[in-house]
Amino acid sequence: MEGGLVADSFNIKLINPLALDVSWYIYQGNILLQKGSGKELDFKFANPRLDITHYVEVFYFMGDKEEVYRRPFVPKTQYLSLDLDMPDRIYPGQTLDATITVKDHFEKPVKGVDLTAFAVNTMLGYEVPDLPYYGDPPGTREKRATYSIDQRKYIYYNRLDYEFWNKIAGLDTMLYYRITYPQNGRFVHTIDTPDSTTQFAPFIMKNGNAVNIYVIERDEEPLYFSWTNQLKNYSFPTDTLKKTITLRLHDRLVILPDMELEKGKKTIISLDPDNLPPDVKVQHIYYKDKEKRDIFTPNEVNKYSQYTCLLPVSGESYNFLTQHGYYYPISYSCTKLRKTKILAGPIRQRPSRYNNRVEYKHEGGFSYEFDNNVIYKYPEKVCPEYLLFKYDHDILSSFCESRVDVFPGNQCK
Repeated sequence: MEGGLVADSFNIKLINPLALDVSWYIYQGNILLQKGSGKELDFKFANPRLDITHYVEVFYFMGDKEEVYRRPFVPKTQYLSLDLDMPDRIYPGQTLDATITVKDHFEKPVKGVDLTAFAVNTMLGYEVPDLPYYGDPPGTREKRATYSIDQRKYIYYNRLDYEFWNKIAGLDTMLYYRITYPQNGRFVHTIDTPDSTTQFAPFIMKNGNAVNIYVIERDEEPLYFSWTNQLKNYSFPTDTLKKTITLRLHDRLVILPDMELEKGKKTIISLDPDNLPPDVKVQHIYYKDKEKRDIFTPNEVNKYSQYTCLLPVSGESYNFLTQHGYYYPISYSCTKLRKTKILAGPIRQRPSRYNNRVEYKHEGGFSYEFDNNVIYKYPEKVCPEYLLFKYDHDILSSFCESRVDVFPGNQCK
């Protein structure tokens, strides 16, 4: 590679006797001046900055191995050059006149320079050392943060500083953040449903996270249990436009009396538990076990057990329960859930058919087994042993969907 920073120009010429295909990048500090590829490089740049280092990077293949050649070009604006008008060789005792011209970086003569001259006999094997450069050092590349793909599974969580970013990015104008950070304690949003049914989906949002709701009731009828693990949807139809919705948290009931819903729409209701509107009622439940953990009251255990059971998973790819035309999906083989029994609910107590074969009168609070048309059921504790405050990140995806498919088993009658 020939050339460099000379006077008021930066010129680079690549010497490539093997005619290799190369790619090159030329920088002025961190600024890319040129990039290209080919077999020849003849770069000329006028008036470069002389307070910063320039860089040339050349990439090429030698055989099947990738190679790289990097070279910095450091401007030495205070470096002086000498031109000597004298023979290359002289002999001992010879007297001659010599003209010495001193020039600066811009090839201009410099006067008043102190010079030191000495002679060297090459036969003695003496090498003249390079003189150090005492000028001001130029700027170099900035050190940038580097990242590695080796940290593929690294996950970092941190709470969003909503007040800070809202001022910068206007988060309160975006639907997602209006739902996750409900202003004045409540945010209501409606979307069309594919079958024009009236539905609702309530959320308790704390610091941008969805709080786990253990039970959702519509006019005191359970519609949703968070601890069951059958296939279920987080959207609940209703046959009237005014309903009382009750949300059971780990330590309280949040009650929305006479909640008005828009006909033919899905209504998303987002509530901030620390700043609830006056018309939303809160009933604290001070019921704990011996270890001071929150638990369901005996009345709640009795009520919810009537809607919950353990159902077997057959060898079929799909398991389901039907009740008078109402359809409850239980399990599907393509899901990650691999169990021999599924805790299901809420399911009403009424005559049922499992997988379109076994007919029986369904009751909650039991673990079921089916042998052809023979039904075995065993008493089972189907409610959680204790309740915790926790976040439910899975249900957040439900309000991001524009289309909501509701299982017929959740429909009203």
